[in-house]
Amino acid sequence: MKEKLLIRLFVESDAEAVQDIIHRGLREINGKDYPAELMEEYCNYFTLEKIKNQANSAHMYVAVSGDEIVGTGSIAPYW
Repeated sequence: MKEKLLIRLFVESDAEAVQDIIHRGLREINGKDYPAELMEEYCNYFTLEKIKNQANSAHMYVAVSGDEIVGTGSIAPYW
């Protein structure tokens, strides 16, 4: 049986998992098309504090499968 995917609002305790997802996406996906140095700059930009601050000014969500955060997204007028 497939696990259900739950979409819920971000809470501050999600920040580390969200950071891991963002960093992984930058390195593994975007890194195929852009220099590794640039991806590391972006990873350095997305600190835990930055993610928490962004969540305060956007509608930030996480996708949860079981007890693991497997995705994230935000809706905001700007990023």
